[in-house]
Amino acid sequence: MTAHAKYPLNTNHKKEGFPVDFMDFIYQKGLAAVPALIVVGAVVKDIRCVPDRFIPLILLPLGVAAGVLSAGFTAEGVIQGVLLAGAAVYGNQAYKQLKNKGT
Repeated sequence: MTAHAKYPLNTNHKKEGFPVDFMDFIYQKGLAAVPALIVVGAVVKDIRCVPDRFIPLILLPLGVAAGVLSAGFTAEGVIQGVLLAGAAVYGNQAYKQLKNKGT
């Protein structure tokens, strides 16, 4: 059984005008880790002794652990983890940028 048959990609939300949809690369089984990583990032941000620039580096191994748990201890699981951490950081930054639309 291939990994794609075991963990189908999220293809239910195709949008016109976007040639590549980031969410097509993340397995649905691991999507629950994205909001969890955002929450962990918010908690780490409140820790004064940790500079903000280290938050993505802290989220990366946690995302990889989530990816390995959801897709198995393979290169594909590690890649899923990197994508999960990237989605959490990107989602957080996109929210901040859209919230600060006046600047």
